[in-house]
Amino acid sequence: MRIAKLPSGRTRRDDRREKDYEEHHGPLPADEFQDLPIKPAKAKPGEKPTEVILPPMELFERHRGYDDPLPDQKTLLATSVRLRHQAELIMDTDVLADQIEVRHSVIEDIDGKGRLYLSMPSPPILKSQVGTKVQVTFLSRYHDVPGGRWVRVGYHTPILDVIKAYELAEGVIESVVVVGPPQRLEPTTVRMAYRLIPPEELDLRLYVRGEDMEVGLMDLSIGGAQFHHPKDKEFALGRRLALKLVSGEVSFNLTGRVVRHDKTYDVRGRERAVTSVQFGEMDPATKNHLTRLVTETYRYLLAQRSGIAPRQDD
Repeated sequence: MRIAKLPSGRTRRDDRREKDYEEHHGPLPADEFQDLPIKPAKAKPGEKPTEVILPPMELFERHRGYDDPLPDQKTLLATSVRLRHQAELIMDTDVLADQIEVRHSVIEDIDGKGRLYLSMPSPPILKSQVGTKVQVTFLSRYHDVPGGRWVRVGYHTPILDVIKAYELAEGVIESVVVVGPPQRLEPTTVRMAYRLIPPEELDLRLYVRGEDMEVGLMDLSIGGAQFHHPKDKEFALGRRLALKLVSGEVSFNLTGRVVRHDKTYDVRGRERAVTSVQFGEMDPATKNHLTRLVTETYRYLLAQRSGIAPRQDD
């Protein structure tokens, strides 16, 4: 069935959604490359000089120490469960939609029974959600291996209470979410998709729009990216960045929210800053194209690893 002069498969609601998106974020970028193949382009010789040392390509996902034995529980608890340490609440996971709902918070207080008083995330936890089971996770760095490693651990607990006016200190009142104490921390993840390391021979570039700045793309997934840049340039936690992902003739705009800082070193030993962003506010067309680009990159890496695809440019 067709409605008026709308293309088959479209509704007036689809048009309204696109217009609303364009009013807030500008024109949809997907139309520019509707007929182009969405696959990573080959990089030209000498176009992508190596700047930082990354793990071997056959790992596909950035190695963060999950394959190594975990530190003992005492170390895990002491490192992760401490005041002002960041925590993520996994509220719900929709495997069919490839989505995971994560709310960011901070440990504001710990009482004598070990219960955690977490800062109110956004969107806020409601009183009606008391009793809901969630997973509380922590990402911490451990120095038990050469160079250190980042490990995310967590535990399941019900939401015990929501307090709108909790006194953290004299004169300091905040809204908090109370969760049960951690008994045992287990390895976990807040990702639904692989985070791929762009191989040197493929043209995958990332730019910060408005800053006229190309950054060094370290890894990429449907949900976010990590990139390195000069250490004197800092992007504040929580800041929304306007980004552009480019591969050959294909380019499209993304919005990323800064969720983590780190550092790395280039091949000459000079320090580089590292920023991790989580993608959001993505229209369906852009999400589809990003998914196709990541999937094609993953297929390329699989072919390289299996020996099916040649490793040299044709």
